[in-house]
Formats: sequence, C-alpha cells, structure tokens
Amino acid sequence: FNAPARGIDGSFEIAAHEVAHQWWGGMLTPAFAEGAILLSESLAWYSAMRVIRQEKGQEALRQFMQTMRNPSPWPPIRTGLPLLRAIDPYAGYRRGPFAFYALSEYAGETAVNTALQRLIAQHRGAAAGGSMRTLATTRALYRELQTSVPDSLRSLLHDLFETTTFWHFDAKAASARPLASGQWEVTFDVSARKVRVDTSGKETEVPIREWVELAVFAAAGPGEVLGTRLYLGRHQLRAGTQRVTVVVNGKPSRGGVDPYNLLDWDEGDNIEAITTPDAR
Repeated sequence: FNAPARGIDGSFEIAAHEVAHQWWGGMLTPAFAEGAILLSESLAWYSAMRVIRQEKGQEALRQFMQTMRNPSPWPPIRTGLPLLRAIDPYAGYRRGPFAFYALSEYAGETAVNTALQRLIAQHRGAAAGGSMRTLATTRALYRELQTSVPDSLRSLLHDLFETTTFWHFDAKAASARPLASGQWEVTFDVSARKVRVDTSGKETEVPIREWVELAVFAAAGPGEVLGTRLYLGRHQLRAGTQRVTVVVNGKPSRGGVDPYNLLDWDEGDNIEAITTPDAR
C-alpha cells in the first residue's frame, strides 16, 4: 500500500483490517474446512473497506480497491474453487472482500449486515472444547445471505459465491452534445461479457442480462482522480456492444461502465474521456 501519490494511507487501511480481525475473532470461529478463509480474511477486509468508505469517502475506497487489485503479493487466479470452497490466498484476500462489497452495493449494506448478524447469533462463542454450538461454515453464511437478499439478486449471489464467474465491461467510446435546456446528452458505446471458469481453468461464456452501473463525471479538480459525479444509474446490459444514452446537468468530462468495479474486477477500460464538440 505504498502509494502516497494516490492518497492511500496504508497504516489506516491495515489497522482497520487488523481491528476487524479482532472483532470477528471474538464473534466467530470458522470450521477448519473449505472456504474458511472467506470467514476470516475476506470478512476482515470487507469490514475494513466499509470503514474506509465511511471515514474517507467513496473515492478513497475506489483508490484503495484499485491498489488491492495489484498482482502483488497474490497474482490473480482464474482457476480453482468457488469462494464457498476456496482455500487460496487470492480468493480470501481479494475475490472474497470484493464479492461481499459488490453484494452489499446491489442488495444494500443492511441486507449483508443482517445475514452476518444472524450468523453470529447462531455460532457466537463456538470453539473446539468450548461451546456446544457448531463452528461457523461458509455454507451457513450462504444460507443467511440467501434469506437476506431479494429474489431478484439470487442469480448474482450464486455467481459471486457458488461459481467462479468473471464480468468484463468496456467503455468503447463516449461523446456528448449540449441541449437547448442547458443539459448535456451523453452517449456511450459499451461492451459486456460474462464467463464462468471451472476448476481446470476452462472458460465458458454465459448469457448476461445484468444491471450495471454507468457514470458520468465532470472535469477533475486539483488533486482529484475523478471529478464531481454528474450521473450514476444502473442499466441492463446484454452480451456484446450496445449504445446507452443519458442526460446530465453539467458539462461531462469522463464516464464509463461499472465505474467502481463492483463486478468487473479488471479495471483499465471501464472509464474513458468523453468527447464534446469543443474537444474535437
């Protein structure tokens, strides 16, 4: 996390993670089984991410998550077991917290918190040789998440935790024109792709009809990476390239698809400069 130029405060982020370990460690004892890393490292990092957003704002969290995607010390792994059964560090330290955060943004933080509260109520204090309660497992967590999230998001929950699924979104081009009302009409050409990977690494393309965020930002000011957000909304995307048009108040500068990388964890082509008449 040595990235002071991007505003990353490693001591704050790591302290939040370690404090979260102490909190969760006093509440849950994961069973020594497949997926246990999801109940330790993933929950600790997810908790830290929520603290970062609450204390420092969404842009600080976006930059932190960008740092978390660096291939060191754990390079991205596209093979292996789904999160509910995963044992590798990349799943526990990266995919897991990202999955919790994506679900909390789609279903609402309260839905995820409610599932975690019920998990604690059922397993709090369980430990080998101690309480008669059973040790916590990822399957128990998943049952609580299934109860908490609305039916419309069950497929997303399944993709995030029961399978190894990857989304790929790309902002191909974006342009804007002024309207007589003083607003701006922004047009995006975006592509979408969704693949599922089995334990051997074989990729299979699957249908996609996901509701995905599109955003438009004003010009960035001094010290900013992204400017003031002019628009954020979810649009249902299909596989392939499609055109989406939105209207914003204020002159746009940059915009794109899945701007906070809730689903597409490989950033780089999600946000592009918006061409305006005076920029040609």
